[in-house]
Amino acid sequence: MMTGKTLRRSTLAALIATAFATPAAAQSPMGLMDAYRQALESDPQLAAARAAREGGEERITQGRGQLMPSVNLNASYKQRDSEQERTSVFNGRETSSISDGDYRETQYQVTLQQPLFSLTAIGAFQAGKAEAARVTEAYNQAEQEAILRVAGRYFGVLAAQESLEAARAEMDAMERRLAAARQGQAVGISARTEVDEALARRDQARATLIQAENELEVSRQELAILLGEMPDGLAGLNGIPPARELTPAEPGAWEQRALERSPVVAQAREAVELQEANVMSIQGERWPTVNFVASYTDIEGGVYDSGDYSQDTAYGVELSMPVFTGGSLKAKEDEARAAVREAEQNLEQARRSASLEARRGYLNARSARSSLEAVAQAVESARTARDATRQGYRNGLNSQVELLDAEQRYYASQRDLADAKYGYLESLLALQAAVGDLDENDVLAMDALFGSDNPAWGDAER
Repeated sequence: MMTGKTLRRSTLAALIATAFATPAAAQSPMGLMDAYRQALESDPQLAAARAAREGGEERITQGRGQLMPSVNLNASYKQRDSEQERTSVFNGRETSSISDGDYRETQYQVTLQQPLFSLTAIGAFQAGKAEAARVTEAYNQAEQEAILRVAGRYFGVLAAQESLEAARAEMDAMERRLAAARQGQAVGISARTEVDEALARRDQARATLIQAENELEVSRQELAILLGEMPDGLAGLNGIPPARELTPAEPGAWEQRALERSPVVAQAREAVELQEANVMSIQGERWPTVNFVASYTDIEGGVYDSGDYSQDTAYGVELSMPVFTGGSLKAKEDEARAAVREAEQNLEQARRSASLEARRGYLNARSARSSLEAVAQAVESARTARDATRQGYRNGLNSQVELLDAEQRYYASQRDLADAKYGYLESLLALQAAVGDLDENDVLAMDALFGSDNPAWGDAER
């Protein structure tokens, strides 16, 4: 049985093994891996998640700081200048005297406090670790979503480009059919209805072409917004991607992997840990808090700069414990326990959703593989039917309507093939994301299916 990394990479590794070799070019079009790396720098959603992760990681340091010793320095300087005038009467004579006094004092104090027991601080530290783990999983999820966004828009451009090429070819074919019908009418071998039918099909092909051009332009703009600039071109897909059986072949195995590895489930699990740590912190407010404290005080100064000097060193243990808080702490604890129950239910919901998404991803990937095989066969069948109908039309065995139908079916099958190819690749990435396994290695594996000698949209503007 395949497990671990072997199991994880089986589907995409098969794609690498059958990928076409592509020579290096002096100025290669942008590949899938290039697009992803550029998105890492320019995608605002991913940048926001990265900043949130960096901020959340600081919660560990904040929580640890409450368990570490703290040292404070206090310093003061005092000066008091005083002047007194005394008046007295002796033997009927009034006399006065003036006295002054100057007071100077400089004081330094260093205090140290080391928590010996603080359930509140322990809970805060545990909460910080849980929050840091949660934001890390949130970033992992954002990174996987970024891969899907890049791949989806990259594939969207390529699919639109291939659809446009098919629409152009169809337009050219319909133009030739219309010209042949008009020429036949001119020499009297074609009826007016044949010209009208060919004209209608040509106009329909023109409408399809206009829509295809618009879809390509929109898809290019969507990719440019994600990457921060419009690429000069994209590396195209080297033929039809190999359709492989999914491994493992049972959806239950994919569901189990999702429960174990999904970042959505992991975030919900860490949220439970966070709320439980908050309960501990609140309980700590009702428990005794014990600190070791020490201080050193240096005082120098006195009246008339007398040079008085004193030093004082003190240390000991302090204990504090609330006796009565009016029920507020009990209410806070009850609120925190309710938050734990809420987080537990959210975890259960996340597990169910992850299981469903994994099954859906498996079924979608399996369906996309079957569709790709069927559509690829349909293209060959449509090509054979078109060629046979062309020959039959030349021999007088098929009508022009039958020929036009065969032409349109062939080009429609080409557009369907473009959607099926990229839909299949996207479904593989979506399945890896559903089970929490999608990362840069998967992008690199799929990038091997694209070649710089097969650039897309190079002639899109003609």
